[in-house]
Amino acid sequence: MRRRGWSRDDASVHIALYEFAQRAAADRAMHSDGPGELIAEFDRLWEGRVTRTRELLDLVQDI
Repeated sequence: MRRRGWSRDDASVHIALYEFAQRAAADRAMHSDGPGELIAEFDRLWEGRVTRTRELLDLVQDI
């Protein structure tokens, strides 16, 4: 599952969420060069005006 959204308080804040069936798959995705072309294109278009970070979260409750 993939989800994207923007902050209501700060339009410059964007979040993208990706769900993986197993933690190992998320770890591989975080440390792979797979999205390298997409990252390069993003960086080219935004020219350093946007700070991008990545973080792994463990889902502990689904309501």
